Amino acid sequence: NFEFIELNKVRRQNDEVFIDILSNIRVGKNVAESLAVINERCNIQAEPEDGAVVLSPRNSEVDTRNNTELRRIRGVEEFSYTGIISGKFKSDRLPSPIFLDLKVGAQVQFTQNNPEWNVVNGTIAKVVDLHNDYVVVKLLDTGEKVTVKRVFWEEYDYKYNDYKKSVESIVSGTYEQIPLKLAWASTIHKSQGNTLDKVHLDLGAGCFATGQLYVALSRCRTLNGITITRKIEVEDVQVDHSIVS
Repeated sequence: NFEFIELNKVRRQNDEVFIDILSNIRVGKNVAESLAVINERCNIQAEPEDGAVVLSPRNSEVDTRNNTELRRIRGVEEFSYTGIISGKFKSDRLPSPIFLDLKVGAQVQFTQNNPEWNVVNGTIAKVVDLHNDYVVVKLLDTGEKVTVKRVFWEEYDYKYNDYKKSVESIVSGTYEQIPLKLAWASTIHKSQGNTLDKVHLDLGAGCFATGQLYVALSRCRTLNGITITRKIEVEDVQVDHSIVS
């Protein structure tokens, strides 16, 4: 006897105009009018503003930008941090790269919420110091310096306990790594769960999956925090009609 709960309050945004636009794009309603507002209010520019994360649909575009930006940082030592997988942990969706290459000056984002560090998944920072066992970063929004150490993520199996008449979670695997990744760019898919202050949307050849544009736009707290490389077209909006049926 499961209890169904509908979530009906938006937490990431508080601008009602932006919330309505996102809702329209998600369900395919008033698309042309909604895109007209975005194209009018979001600056069109080739390069992102300082501290913005470039969101693109394809891995190749993201990897190229991140690797190019990291190579541009010269005259400093590069550190590599290797993640550790234990037990059954899906290697195709690691929260931080198993080989994390960093340099002082690199733009990174956190990949885990951590109240102790006053960061959430998606918080943007710049690397200011590197050591074998930890990384020191400076948060872009507050200027605070944070010492980032290795953390664990857990993966679970779920089994029904006949005696207790309840579902139990059992740790089936863990992943240990520095909770950071390069953040000049990210795929839209991997940005799910992130909350960002600045987004630079580079759709390239266009969106290819349902909900992709909605996810990209809704990562940003405000409409004014979004810049785009080109006008967004109606063809970029792909809706999964099962969510509106």
